[in-house]
Amino acid sequence: MVNFCKRHTVVIIIGITVVIAAFVIVSEWSRRQKLSSVSQTSEEYVGIVESEANPVVESREEPKAPPPVATKEQPQQAQTAQGSSTPKAGQTESRTRRREELSQAIKDLQQKLKEIQGRIVELQKEESQRKKTRVQILQMLENHANEIENLGNTLRQVFKTPTQIRIIATDLKNQAEGLRTQIHSEAQTVGSSSIEREIWTVKKAVMEQRAADLDALALDLQRTGGEPAKVRIIAIRIQEKAGVIRRNIESKKSEKIEPDPELLTLERQQKTLQNRIQEMQEQHREMVPQ
Repeated sequence: MVNFCKRHTVVIIIGITVVIAAFVIVSEWSRRQKLSSVSQTSEEYVGIVESEANPVVESREEPKAPPPVATKEQPQQAQTAQGSSTPKAGQTESRTRRREELSQAIKDLQQKLKEIQGRIVELQKEESQRKKTRVQILQMLENHANEIENLGNTLRQVFKTPTQIRIIATDLKNQAEGLRTQIHSEAQTVGSSSIEREIWTVKKAVMEQRAADLDALALDLQRTGGEPAKVRIIAIRIQEKAGVIRRNIESKKSEKIEPDPELLTLERQQKTLQNRIQEMQEQHREMVPQ
């Protein structure tokens, strides 16, 4: 009975051991199957991940590929070139327009300068005519002073008969009448310009005064009746008159001639315009493309 129990116990133990070993083997086999499945699944997952990652890499490297770059960047380059050329074209057009404006402004100033220079020439010519007329007037006065001074000296120093006095008086009246005829004749030839009228006015005044002096002398001599005492008094007055004329001549010679204010103004304007034109011409040359 005891032996039976022992054998039965051994059988049970062996059975339990077999069961345990089988369970361990089965468990190990299941574990390996799972590991194998997991490994295969992992490899598949890695393959999937790699296959999904490759397009990403390729999409990132696409801009480096020549065909897409050429297709996409060419319009941008053209646009950039167009964008850069547009400001240059605008600047060129602006410089061209500025040069044209400067050219026109220079022409306008040159035309204005030409007009001013023409007027300056006219005024300078008038000034020259005034100086010439002034010399002529002074010479006329000098001649007049010499004539009446000589007459005074003659009447004072040399005895003249009443008949000779009448002849002298008549000659003086004829000289006065000759001057008036000359005045009338020259008045017909006077030009219409302002300077010609101005010069003639001065010259006419001197000639009229000379004629009036001769008339006055002739009348004074006629009133003497040829009496020597009265003739000598008239002779002294004639000499005094000659002295007055000479002092008047000296005063006119020392008189300061003021320049024409219009001429001075135009000469200043001429200088200003010349400087301005020179500056604008330099600016125009600087704007010409090299």
